[in-house]
Amino acid sequence: MVQGTGRYRLRGRVLRPARRAGWQYIANRGRPAGRRSEPGRHPAAYSRLAIHPANHAPRLPTSADQRRVSGSMANAANAAIELTHLHFHWPRQQQACIDIPDFTVAAGERVFLHGPSGAGKSTLLGLLGGVATPQRGAIRLLGTDITRLPDAGRNRFRADHIGFIFQQFNLLPWLSALDNAMLPCTFSVRRRQRAGDPGAQARRLFAQLDLSPDLWNRPASELSVGQQQRVAAARALIGRPEILIADEPTSALDAPRQQAFTELLLAEAGAVDAALLFVSHDERLATHFDRSVALADINRSARERS
Repeated sequence: MVQGTGRYRLRGRVLRPARRAGWQYIANRGRPAGRRSEPGRHPAAYSRLAIHPANHAPRLPTSADQRRVSGSMANAANAAIELTHLHFHWPRQQQACIDIPDFTVAAGERVFLHGPSGAGKSTLLGLLGGVATPQRGAIRLLGTDITRLPDAGRNRFRADHIGFIFQQFNLLPWLSALDNAMLPCTFSVRRRQRAGDPGAQARRLFAQLDLSPDLWNRPASELSVGQQQRVAAARALIGRPEILIADEPTSALDAPRQQAFTELLLAEAGAVDAALLFVSHDERLATHFDRSVALADINRSARERS
């Protein structure tokens, strides 16, 4: 901590809290370490924390029946994520891009959320991460309505309870893989305590994620896309957060590696009993999950635009 500034110093670099975005170390404009930002992206998808957020499961009677059954089961348990009457539109836009009457993910449940580009996936994940606030409705995470928290409270809640895997990973290029994985424990006392020994847990996660030990101390900028992906997964899992949110984490991988990574992520999420919301447009991955939800089924605005 840099005395009197509200800033933290890591490896000689000062990390400052962004005004609304949480910690600047993950506000990397949504790109892998060492890459230029992608043109044409809506700034809201990246600049605030750089986060971007399927109902027909293995062909049960009907999608409507499956939604009712899944919803009642989730409500019977402790809900990790509960959205109620959620309404959000961007400034100077009259039409809502998010209009969700209700949506619940139970503690420990693994949900696959899919939808085409423009359906509101990134906006929804921004709301879940607390980097945007809705005009109406409630977002209850682990029983806490984060819409009622101040900016600093949402940032703290996110750091303590949510692990994100970003589409473009957002690693700090000058830090080693090991230091990148341990970053959440730098900013969250709770996750540091739950990790016990952050270095030991990071190394265990790397081993489980099949990241070779000779890469652990290598700067993130020198890692391949697949290697960066594993580091990002370890960063999300360290400290056993109760909620994991993965935004298109397999989009840069070929089909065999997509399957392998998804299975590894599900196994690690199950080991810490975390709820997992996995966002992707690739519906081939849906069979791995407890439930598959089409965003258009829960977001009335997406249905109206389609």
